[in-house]
Amino acid sequence: MKLSFDPRLLTEIIGKGQYTQFRSILSEYIANAYDAEADRVDIIIPEDFTTDPIIITDNGKGLTDIEHFKFVGENIQLKKTYTPNYSRKMLGRKGIGRFAGFACAQKIIFESNNGEQYFKITFDREELLKQTKLENIDIPSVEKPSTENCGTKVTLDFLDSNYTIPNVQQIGRDIVIDFNFIDDFKIFVNNELCEPTLIKGEVIRIDEITTEFGHVSGTIIVSTSPSKKMKPGVIIRVKNRRVEGPSFFGIEEDYSSKVMNRMYGDINADGLEDIISSGREGFIQHDERYKQLIEWLKSKITIIIEKFEEDTTIHPEEIIYNLPRFKKKIQTFPTHLQTTAKNYIKNISHKLSRIKNDKDLLEIFGLLILRACENADFHSVLDELERTENMDISTLAKVLKNWSFGEIAYASSLVQNRLKILDRFSILINEKATPELQGVHSILESNTWILDDRYSLFTSNKGIRTILSKLSQKYEGKKGRKRPDLILKRDREDFVLIELKAPDIIISMVDVTQILEYQNELQKQFPEMRDCDLYVIGKDYDEISRKQYPEGNQQKIHLLSLNMISQRAEDRLRWLSINLKEEYDSIEEQMVEVDLLPESKIAVAE
Repeated sequence: MKLSFDPRLLTEIIGKGQYTQFRSILSEYIANAYDAEADRVDIIIPEDFTTDPIIITDNGKGLTDIEHFKFVGENIQLKKTYTPNYSRKMLGRKGIGRFAGFACAQKIIFESNNGEQYFKITFDREELLKQTKLENIDIPSVEKPSTENCGTKVTLDFLDSNYTIPNVQQIGRDIVIDFNFIDDFKIFVNNELCEPTLIKGEVIRIDEITTEFGHVSGTIIVSTSPSKKMKPGVIIRVKNRRVEGPSFFGIEEDYSSKVMNRMYGDINADGLEDIISSGREGFIQHDERYKQLIEWLKSKITIIIEKFEEDTTIHPEEIIYNLPRFKKKIQTFPTHLQTTAKNYIKNISHKLSRIKNDKDLLEIFGLLILRACENADFHSVLDELERTENMDISTLAKVLKNWSFGEIAYASSLVQNRLKILDRFSILINEKATPELQGVHSILESNTWILDDRYSLFTSNKGIRTILSKLSQKYEGKKGRKRPDLILKRDREDFVLIELKAPDIIISMVDVTQILEYQNELQKQFPEMRDCDLYVIGKDYDEISRKQYPEGNQQKIHLLSLNMISQRAEDRLRWLSINLKEEYDSIEEQMVEVDLLPESKIAVAE
């Protein structure tokens, strides 16, 4: 096949300077798949220290004609605005994005099938650079009939070892930010779906037509609390693709506000498409329309910040926190339950704005949340409150009424059963001949609450290779058969790694080294393990280990005795048992006041 390039675009096509960020390279191929009406894109990123290529596959309609490659640089946007079947806005402009891979790879191989024809075209960067003319260049290609499924596969081969490719988790986060698509377009990185983070809060909608920079639309959300997964700021998009941000565009240099820590915006400015830089890593900064858009955005952001700063002192959660009965009750809670209760109230605070002037009702609401946090099955009702879109008095009443007093009896019964399990556990750990993997291990595996109420089992006594397989990761090391005793998850998110020793073993630095070795092997393929908490549990620990890893050390290494975790669990349960009985009478009275008391009442187990 012979190919011609627009001479003005030589550096854009085969020069490396246009795509300094890996996300910009992937963005081009994802956009091409979108224009081809694909509903799925699969990206395979090779493991470190391998020579494997990057592969991007989509199930779009494929190339209809190899002629599409004959001249690169023509503005295809002038010919097509929307895709024929899905009526999607076309994202491609000049056909140069398909060569973005040259920033990180020596070769780009295109394979495409339209259901009737198969095409394969191979581009070699070094060969292109040897050309003295950019017209009628011979490019290796294959064209033959085919009845295979439609789709396109792009292979970026012979990767540049000096080009920085982020880890898979960061790539996934970048893709989510770069594209803001609807449900009919899914993107997977190493078989993991890239899912957007849901931000809850007050939504400010923007939809204006300006003479300076055209139609601008989108939303800015001020959340109830900062997101752990998203950077605050406003993203500027063109046709739903990120061009710039998240950023506050210099406001932060002379304007300090906590509101900015929980502000997340998406703004579409399709009228600025012609001033996007070649590598799509920003706008042409000196363009007057861009400058006007930034000033306009800064003005909008400033108005929103000032509005929310005025409201800060009257947020419903602040009123609840300072109500006398709520303050008195929450001070009796363990620290982690105080945090849980306040987080739930804060997360749904914006839904209570209609009743923020009714302190009596806010106090009843706050006290009911505290009772929920004492219940072993409190997640269901609190999650229901969080999911409710528009909170009002009737909705609140319905949720709380459905959560009957039967839950108190259930929680009380559960406490008594757990105390019996602790009695058996205490006897077992004080028997001299109890082996590690019998009795003690099985009880902790089935009763993770002994360690902490927030923990749930992830794996038990499984090899590193098996653990990583469960995390959709492939292990290539030589220690795949090594077996951590327990891996737990805390609050359904963070990992906790546990090395359990027999009840007669004194913990030493050898045991600490062992669990660190497990962590090191796991984090090579799964970086989230780098920051997990490590527990080494046995009869006691020697003086060297105690000095090296005191309680609260920065390495998150916890040395605990079996008797210590048993006593802590018992203290929590005794506290809960006493408070269940005390709270029953108080809650009953409060629910009568707002007509929430169910017809039948039951006694709380002593």
